[in-house]
Formats: sequence, structure tokens, C-alpha cells
Amino acid sequence: MEAFVQAVNRRGRTRNSSFATAGAAENLALIANGSLEFGHSTSVDWTVAASGTTPYHSPIVCQQLFAYATWHMPPVVRRDSRIEALADLRGRRYAPSTPGSAAALMHHALMKAAGLYDQIRWTYGSWTEIYDAFTSKRVDVVPGVITNDAISPRLIEAEAVVDVMPLEIPAEVMKKAQEINAGIFAATKGPEAWSAIEAPIVFPYSIGILAAARDTTAEMGYEITKAIYDDAERIRSLGVALRYVDPEFALRGLMAAFPVNAGALSYFHENGIRNDALAIVADP
Repeated sequence: MEAFVQAVNRRGRTRNSSFATAGAAENLALIANGSLEFGHSTSVDWTVAASGTTPYHSPIVCQQLFAYATWHMPPVVRRDSRIEALADLRGRRYAPSTPGSAAALMHHALMKAAGLYDQIRWTYGSWTEIYDAFTSKRVDVVPGVITNDAISPRLIEAEAVVDVMPLEIPAEVMKKAQEINAGIFAATKGPEAWSAIEAPIVFPYSIGILAAARDTTAEMGYEITKAIYDDAERIRSLGVALRYVDPEFALRGLMAAFPVNAGALSYFHENGIRNDALAIVADP
């Protein structure tokens, strides 16, 4: 978010700032109540926010601007845990990050789809807390995070302490999970993506989406989008977390079920990039 803010402040007419929150799920609520104009979100949050189900108290309406990241998050266990398949998770301690986080929403949906949600001992904490508990064998399962095809530092640190492996999500479970939350996507990853994978398996993943308040005008959406993507090469050079700040990915990663700012779409259309499945929101 800081990279986006810097780009807009350098190239746009407005002056903006960023600040840290508890995460993507909170950001949509903060946008809805007027505390934020824009915020980081993930595809997993949108389905839950739009329906007003936990952790939200009522339906939330926002606009999508563009997509900019992927997070593959398979369930990860220790190889010495005797957990070899989802069925072995019954009675185990599962730490999917903080309550209401995109990671928790995803893994709750996966376990509901597998019929295991009520048979798991759920525990919550920050990424540092859950990975510390995982390596010290106080929890049995955590989400393994692969950000934009790069193994996360937390996962690398865990591998230095214990031997880890991802669990495969069977196709029928993945399909049911996607029916529960349409913001969960699936991709096949093999040993070339992560050495802990012994053979290609399907991973669940979510997509990072810049969310905007429902009253964001087309003019503002255009200015924000143009400032960021006219500066995309520099932004991508800042690190792997920004690798997918790319016009081709920007529309491909958006969700057809939710409105997209007309100004943001206009910028991409001017540059020959289209996704006609997307619904344009009327200018407020």
C-alpha cells in the first residue's frame, strides 16, 4: 500500500497516506464506515463481506479497482505428525492466523467443505505466533504462504527448524469450498514451485484486490489507477510482493460478481486491456 500511495502522490493531483490495520477483512469494514477510502483486500473477503456473514454484521458494498497479488495457502503439517490426508486432521490443532483474516476465512471454508470444521481444534494468533507454535509442536497445521510464487519468509524459517509438507485438497473438496466462498481459487503446484512438494498437487489461493469506497468517482478511480500503472515498472522493482502489479494481471484477477470502478476500467481499456465479464459501477 505504501508503494501505491507513493506512486499516486508522485503522479496524481491528490495527497494520500497509508496506515496499518488488522488486515484485509477489517479494511472492507473500515471502507464501508468511511474510515478509509481505499484498502488492501483479498478475493476471499469479498464474498463474505457482500453477504454480511461473519466477521461482518451487515452486507458491505465496495468497488474493485484492480488485482495485484496472489497468495497460495495450502494446509501445512510436519512430516513427523502422522498427518497424511485431510481426514487425519480430526482432533488436531489448526491455526489459520487471526480470526476473520482472509487465511482463516479460506481455511474455515476448506474444512467445512471437507466435513471437518467441527472436528478440529481451532486456535488463532498472528503469523509470528502461529508459526512459533507450529515449529514448537503446539499446533499441528498452519497455512503455508506462497506470495506471488515466492515462498514466504515465515515458511522458510519454519523449514529450517522442522520438516514440513503441504496437504492436498481433493478436487471434490475444492469444488465445495468454492461454492462456500467464490473468492477461493485453485492452482496446481509441483516441486519446481516448492521443494516440499513431492508431486504436483492442487493449492487453494486468493487474489489481492485494491478496494475502494462505494462512492469513489470514475475520475478518482482513473487517477489512482493511472498513477500506479504508469509507475508499474518501478513499483515491481521494489520486491516480490509487487511482482504482479502488471496491467495484464490487473483485470484478469478481478471478480465478475462485484462492481469495478468505471475510471479504473477506462484506464485499462485505453491501454488495450479488457475483461468484458466485469460489471462497471455507475458513477455516484
